[in-house]
Amino acid sequence: MRIVVAAFLMLVGWTAAARAQVAAELDACVRAASAAQLYGTYDLAIHHCSKVIRDGRVPEEIMEWVLTQRGAAYQGKQAVARAAADRINAQALAARAANDIAAAQQMAATRQMNEIERRAAAVQRTTDAATRAVLRAQLTRFDTEQLQNQAELVAALYEQAAMDNPESALAYLYRGILEGARGDFEAAAQTITQALARDPNLALSHYNRGVVYLLLARIDQALADLDEAARLGLMRGMNFYNRGIAYARAGDLVQAILDFTEAIALMPNYVDAFNNRGFAFEVLGERERAEADFITTHRLRPDNPRFRRKLLDLGLGAALTQ
Repeated sequence: MRIVVAAFLMLVGWTAAARAQVAAELDACVRAASAAQLYGTYDLAIHHCSKVIRDGRVPEEIMEWVLTQRGAAYQGKQAVARAAADRINAQALAARAANDIAAAQQMAATRQMNEIERRAAAVQRTTDAATRAVLRAQLTRFDTEQLQNQAELVAALYEQAAMDNPESALAYLYRGILEGARGDFEAAAQTITQALARDPNLALSHYNRGVVYLLLARIDQALADLDEAARLGLMRGMNFYNRGIAYARAGDLVQAILDFTEAIALMPNYVDAFNNRGFAFEVLGERERAEADFITTHRLRPDNPRFRRKLLDLGLGAALTQ
């Protein structure tokens, strides 16, 4: 939620009514963009982020981020031309952007470092090198706190689907996602299974149940659902990414790398795919390939202290200034 903090700092001088309206639109865009990565709700992200873009009352630094998120949602829908247009506009804004939010970013990074360091210390106590690398690659992924932050948003999706038809596969799917967002993963798996009983070809249900099984550490079941989602052709980028995580947790790092590579081909700016592939290469002793991925990870997210520290640990400090 760093971007929300930065936005609020930028909006201090406005009237209360204008500030509240823009802040609400921006917060909806942030939450919808985050949900789109987890659940594939790309249309919702496009809708809310488009409101911010049409309003036009946010600083260029924020607008660049909003355009990037909407572009990612268009990419998820395979709307390549629209995704490219948003990416070009975001790059144009980035070229003109001032450094007004640098201080806010630094404050947010400092707050995050304490939690990251706590988790990293726990991972370092793991003795098996392969397990340690895979765990380190997941330090900030699939946090239950992240999922719970989406509960309000998914509740609105569920209410709308239930209003249209409470017995539909979509209503059961969104109810299952809502249960998962609230941390009840067992109930989520059962409810999404009911969605699949009503429509076994709803790829979004296979994908989300696969993610839930991944959260429950039921790796074989997760792989089966993520395989089916891939066969049905929906959620392709995130599906390959999450299936890569499943293979990594199953110990098949070669297949994990193949899936992370597929995810990168479909989502060329998805930093976590590069980061996790880098860790997998590192475990397999592919040092040069691992370093290339970690350098790309830092290039995509230069303000992330964890990625910066990884390069320093590898003796690649020179890459920090490139």
